[in-house]
Amino acid sequence: MLSPFPTGEGPLGISARPAPGSRTAQSVPPGQQPIGSGTRGEGAGDEARRWPPVTIGNVRLALRALSATRLRTTLTLLGVLIGTGAVILLIGVVTGSRSLVQRRMEALGTKAVWVIANENPDNGVGTRSRFSRLRPVDVAALKDHDRAPDIVSVEPVAKTLVTATWEGVTYSPATFAATPPGLAPIYNVHLSRGVFYSEVDETDHARVAVLGQDVVDHLFDRGVDPVGQKISLNNVAFKVIGVMEKKGTIAQYNQDDIIFVPLSTAVDSLTGHVDSYFVVGILAPTPDLVPAVKTQVDTVLRQAHGLGPGDSADYMILTAADLVLSTDSVSGRFNQLLLAVALISLTIGGIGVMNIMLVSVTERTHEIGIRKALGARRHDIRSQFLTEAVIVSLTGGLLGVAAGLAATRHHLGDIRPEGSLTAVLAALVVSAVVGVVSGVYPAERAARMTPIDALRWE
Repeated sequence: MLSPFPTGEGPLGISARPAPGSRTAQSVPPGQQPIGSGTRGEGAGDEARRWPPVTIGNVRLALRALSATRLRTTLTLLGVLIGTGAVILLIGVVTGSRSLVQRRMEALGTKAVWVIANENPDNGVGTRSRFSRLRPVDVAALKDHDRAPDIVSVEPVAKTLVTATWEGVTYSPATFAATPPGLAPIYNVHLSRGVFYSEVDETDHARVAVLGQDVVDHLFDRGVDPVGQKISLNNVAFKVIGVMEKKGTIAQYNQDDIIFVPLSTAVDSLTGHVDSYFVVGILAPTPDLVPAVKTQVDTVLRQAHGLGPGDSADYMILTAADLVLSTDSVSGRFNQLLLAVALISLTIGGIGVMNIMLVSVTERTHEIGIRKALGARRHDIRSQFLTEAVIVSLTGGLLGVAAGLAATRHHLGDIRPEGSLTAVLAALVVSAVVGVVSGVYPAERAARMTPIDALRWE
């Protein structure tokens, strides 16, 4: 129901047109007639193409109309808020997951090249099925500077199954690495406590060990400093001299569930004579030279293993980038799914905006008829309803940005969601576009109503 109008004003502040032939109308200079005072159809083609102007009056009237239906407006805002907040949060999760992958790649060693024995290079097919080993002669060939000039260092790793024991608590780590101390820079080892063993320890066959954080968590009581503690590995006593910083998991490989001991000590006490290695770590001078080093390693090993041009390699050469790529391909598809869910949420919010605007147009049909009878043109009506739709969407977008940024402060496991200005601007632009797109049809529907049909509406 419409309230009484102030003198000279129509509904919602639209000025009433003076009666044709009145003194007021006659005193208006040509070309400045009130809205709607021209002949029927005058400028109709130009008006249909005109983008509706947005004025302070439109904004004020839109706020007045929206406040009249507070509950419905609030529920519509909530839909846009959830959609926009989801976009901010999920973009933060995607960015945070990429940063996590980068950190884990750096933890694995950006200058490292790893050679792993391929136990069945031909997948057990025919007579060519064979068992590959990385032998000491392969390590010697890789250390030949004339054959592989870009390699800085080569360190073999022997493995065996061990059970660690400390004061009655036992634990079997996923990885046991018997290796010279030169592997530490290749594996990019950083210690949270203690030291890594040295060349002197290797030479002296010292019974010392460096533990990954997961081994510490499983083996020792909370509050116990592992450094200096005595543990037994397969009933052989070792002294813990260092604990690695937590590195995380990459490509299903847990970098923290590991025990390092000197290779010479392991040969004496745990593995016996070693004639083959589980893996060989190789250090490149810089990350940029890793591809060149990888090529040199492949060339040397193919010659050492007597492989022809058509033979499949009986070893695998991996870098941190290769492991990250396998992880990133899976996480990339998952991230796309998350973004699709967020966009669907925002689309649902846009449908809610369109719904409330269509209901508003229906409820205010009589009002639209009065406004048009008093001189309002199509672009006036169109502008009014578009303004309401954009206000709803932008307000929901701003609240959604605040909610999304607040949500990014909470870590999701190892992932630290990262809020960004780009995500905020993108969310606000998308919410504004949603408002315009969702408001176009209801606004156009209202603008095309004829005064007679609108006034007849009950």
